[in-house]
Amino acid sequence: MQKDHIVWIKSRPISAAETELVLVTLAPISRLKDDDYWEKNHRITSNTLNEDFVIGESIQAGLATGGIEQMTFGRFEGALHQFNQRIKKYTKF
Repeated sequence: MQKDHIVWIKSRPISAAETELVLVTLAPISRLKDDDYWEKNHRITSNTLNEDFVIGESIQAGLATGGIEQMTFGRFEGALHQFNQRIKKYTKF
């Protein structure tokens, strides 16, 4: 969620090592003609995600070694913490 729009990110696992992502920007109809603004916004979102993907791939490679017994999310990952708490609540993990 952003102050003037929503970026919806759909992920679909393709294999154990590959995921397809689709990014959709949901914006007010009154702002749709502001192409330059939305193109810049999309570039910023894509660049930010690409940085996260590099980190995520590194984490995935580390997890694949079997040497990591526990992970702790950083203080800025509150949504991931809540997600994991709900998964734990409804599963036997």
